[in-house]
Amino acid sequence: MIRKFAVLALATVGLLTLGVVANTMLLSPGQEEVSDGDLKSVVPLDRIVSGGPPKDGIPSIDNPRFLKPGDVDFLSDSDVVIGVEYNGIARAYPLKILVWHEIVNDVLGDTPLVITYCPLCYSSIAFFSILDGKDGGIWHLWQTLQQ
Repeated sequence: MIRKFAVLALATVGLLTLGVVANTMLLSPGQEEVSDGDLKSVVPLDRIVSGGPPKDGIPSIDNPRFLKPGDVDFLSDSDVVIGVEYNGIARAYPLKILVWHEIVNDVLGDTPLVITYCPLCYSSIAFFSILDGKDGGIWHLWQTLQQ
């Protein structure tokens, strides 16, 4: 089940990426493209409203605490976790917790690590948050990429 989902997710991301790269959109029959200058969309931009939490409304987990597997009493064998192993250090980040926080800023040994999870599309990314020799978590990476 997980492999099938991963393949479907990668295929979907690939199609979205292809659409962005080719500057095209996949339209349903009868759907028309709306243009707002250089920006193209299927939905008129003035019809899009925020429905999510406000800025900083989903707190990240910073400096997470971990339990030994035998001490965990709130997970079952069927609960899904995001597993990471690096330089002999293994961690499990339960989706049961990530669904409420979506971002974990952790450190494996001396290496800063960010775990992200999106409950809307059931996807996650784990990456080291070092850029130009500095660690600032996901915010630092975003700021650096904007320059």
